[in-house]
Amino acid sequence: MSMPSIFEFETLPVRIDTGEEGGTWFVAADVCRVLEIANPSDAYSRLDDDEKGVRIIDTSGGPQQVVVINEAGLYSLVLTSRKAQAKRFKRWVTHDVLPSLRKTGSYSLGEKLTVNQQISMSKHRLGLMKELMRSRNKVMREALGAEITRLSGSMGLPVPDLDGLGSVEPPQADLVADFWAALLQLDSKGIAYNHSKDSQLIGLNMPHLVELFAANGIQIVISTDVTNALKRCTDPQFLGLKAVDSTIRKTTTKCWVFRKPAQIQAQ
Repeated sequence: MSMPSIFEFETLPVRIDTGEEGGTWFVAADVCRVLEIANPSDAYSRLDDDEKGVRIIDTSGGPQQVVVINEAGLYSLVLTSRKAQAKRFKRWVTHDVLPSLRKTGSYSLGEKLTVNQQISMSKHRLGLMKELMRSRNKVMREALGAEITRLSGSMGLPVPDLDGLGSVEPPQADLVADFWAALLQLDSKGIAYNHSKDSQLIGLNMPHLVELFAANGIQIVISTDVTNALKRCTDPQFLGLKAVDSTIRKTTTKCWVFRKPAQIQAQ
């Protein structure tokens, strides 16, 4: 699997892979988009076997299998296009991209971009950075970081502090442990929070817990990460969201229900 370089032809992205196997391979879908080829599959089928191939490349959404074409395949597609940009595209590839790749192994966009192109790519880069801030998944963050790094280099811009853009999701065990530790603090104060009448179950109403934690100075946030971790919890085992005849509110209350660990049931 490889990470292609992302270039831009008249505001349209073109991914080019110069991976470990050597050669220059263009992502066929990007070329067809530039040339406005309406039926890419039909265009691929007309290429010779030595003009096309399949590769797995790294994208912001994870590894993806794509059709790629070499220089000969690209020229074949250019010849089939009657669009005005076909000639400009071929000249861009032959006079700018390929000579730069062969000379330095990379292609810098910074000095070749128009003002509008710079604005477009800057917006794309900023969008990736915002997505990185929202993402908590380690694999996704690594993929986004690689894309931002490559794009920054192509534009001649410094790479931002990727670690400072959001953070990786804390381990599930830590989230669950912190939550149950907060409940132990309520236990130590003699504060009732279990709504279930069943001695083998724990019934928790999250809005009620938020009130109890705030009133007793217990520093914990019941975030989406915490609730997702609780749904996967096996000790104590999560049984589901259920309507409970509350011993606290004396009315039916929606609760997160868990099975008490055996050692607690025995107490």
